[in-house]
Amino acid sequence: MKMANNWVNLTAGSSVALIAVKFSDGGRLPLALAYYCKNMKNIPSDFQLLAEIYCRYQDQFKNFSEKSPGRATKTYVPIDIEAIAKHFGTDPEIIFGRLRYHLDQKYGYEKNGKEVPFFLKEVNQDKNAVNFPMLASVIAGLREERNRQNTVLKISIAAIIISLVSLGVSSFKVWHEIKHEDAQHSQDPPKQIPPKIQETIKK
Repeated sequence: MKMANNWVNLTAGSSVALIAVKFSDGGRLPLALAYYCKNMKNIPSDFQLLAEIYCRYQDQFKNFSEKSPGRATKTYVPIDIEAIAKHFGTDPEIIFGRLRYHLDQKYGYEKNGKEVPFFLKEVNQDKNAVNFPMLASVIAGLREERNRQNTVLKISIAAIIISLVSLGVSSFKVWHEIKHEDAQHSQDPPKQIPPKIQETIKK
């Protein structure tokens, strides 16, 4: 497949732009997919989503009473997906899909041959229920990872700053030495021409 001219085609849609190189036989080689959508900022991270759920429903989890339960079990707390989606300015199906098809697959596990889901679409009469103790554990793990990354970032920034300061100090020393040598040369008396060479020049 031979490339004829470095012709780049930009096909722009509402949410995706595909950059491709056109070949002499009509084929195209995708170089990159550039996703730019003004609503992408409304897609929450795992940490943001789970933290929002925790803040909204921690009191409901704590106030569970077996004498007058407001839900099927204490562990699984039903959540209002539409309200959470509205908070982030996104579609409820995005939030539901993240919980059921991503987070449940990622954090749910099996114990003694029995599944322990992270998210359940239905628990008796409750709908869209989250395993709240597991949710708290996941948030703690994500926060720890986040703090670790921030620490590494701060150390890297500090190392860069120290390197720049060292480079600046070294550059200043070199500049100062060069300037000092130039000043010494300018103060040196002019060299005397030997008498023999002076006589030769006069002749």
